[in-house]
Amino acid sequence: VMQKKILVFSHNPFSSQANNGKTLESFFKGYPIENLAQIYLEPSTPDFNYCRRYYRITDYEVISNVLSNGRVGHALEEADSNSQFLDASNAMVRHLYHSIRKKSERTGISKFIHSGFVRRIPAFVAFREMLWRFANWETLEFNSWIRAFAPDLLFFQGSSCAFAYKIALRLSDKYDIPLVIQLTDDYANSIYPYSVVQMFNQAMYNKYLKIGIQRASTVIPICEYMETEYKRRFGGRHVTLMNTIKSPGNLPERTAIDRIRLLYAGNVLIGRHKVLAALGRALSRINDRCGTKHTLTIHSPLSIPQAIVKHLTKVPSIVIGQSLNSEELTRAIGDTNIVVHVESFGAQMRKLTRLSISTKIPEYLASRRCMFAVGPADVASIRYLFDNAVAAVVKESKQTVIESELSKVINSRELRTYYSDRAYALYLRKHNPETTMNSIADIIEFADRRPR
Repeated sequence: VMQKKILVFSHNPFSSQANNGKTLESFFKGYPIENLAQIYLEPSTPDFNYCRRYYRITDYEVISNVLSNGRVGHALEEADSNSQFLDASNAMVRHLYHSIRKKSERTGISKFIHSGFVRRIPAFVAFREMLWRFANWETLEFNSWIRAFAPDLLFFQGSSCAFAYKIALRLSDKYDIPLVIQLTDDYANSIYPYSVVQMFNQAMYNKYLKIGIQRASTVIPICEYMETEYKRRFGGRHVTLMNTIKSPGNLPERTAIDRIRLLYAGNVLIGRHKVLAALGRALSRINDRCGTKHTLTIHSPLSIPQAIVKHLTKVPSIVIGQSLNSEELTRAIGDTNIVVHVESFGAQMRKLTRLSISTKIPEYLASRRCMFAVGPADVASIRYLFDNAVAAVVKESKQTVIESELSKVINSRELRTYYSDRAYALYLRKHNPETTMNSIADIIEFADRRPR
């Protein structure tokens, strides 16, 4: 199995920090570096400690190609690790790309465009699909790079974009290699149900999602909830796997009961900052009532917009920390009593996260720390924690309820130990690296070409 050459195709590169990149690294940990190659679509720097063959194509190059026949994509060498690099012949595209990266936060037109794509506004989605349809991304250089690697299997990390499924299907067919699809998020349901443009977008997306699932040798959904629904809707062969992490060991919990430390590590966007603020306010009320100095420290892998920073730092108990890599996060958790997971209660955000399980949950389960979770009952991450009784879970947004449940966990070391023990047992059953690597090895070994 280890001798097979795996071509990974995804929006995100292998990464020790970014969520989807971390999942990919956990799946192929221990795989020979010379037998991995990756095509990715995000303008960011990959992890050259994990893979040395990269080919990057970005939306900026696609726009430049459509507007002025600019170059699309290039192979990345380790020496070319500067994520600022953009070979776009169109001056406007170059200016937009570099102006975004000179600042920690987007402003003006770049903020407008980015917001449109993040929120998946139907007109932006349709425009992006059109650009990729007309761009000449399949160049001689691109095909030569693939032929030089000579892959035995295509591992596609599923996308919110129909064009990415078209590319994956094209590569599988052209190079006559089996296709494996990993699904981390649910994009099969519309978050703009009353938009005519979205109806078209969704029909196109679901068409290619279904073709991909039925063509794939194996589909890897992120959780059993997704597997059940997707099997019913799209068919296919499914094996549920989540990302894994090596346990940091049995770190003793901090003992200062008047300074309990809570930690949140993850994205604060898609409405999560509102829940974090509510949790912080509950913590501040506990501090005021009990004379304690408990804190909630927030570490985000992404730059946090200033408006959200201001919203969060208005709360006395909240501290905004820096972005952390894997090693730094392990140390930070070791200096923490309670790890926090939240999901938005907003209707639109719930549709986005309904069948997704956050990549940080396995890290939390392995940490031997008590987990405190706040979010709606119908979101997969909250369901998973509640169904397995591995966290103190609050399934409503009411401030008094959050405060009451948080107070119980803060005041009872026995309760924290109960949840941390159960969490670690679940980690050993479902998230330890050896079990997942064995499953990935089986998927690779028995991968076959499905009928076209």
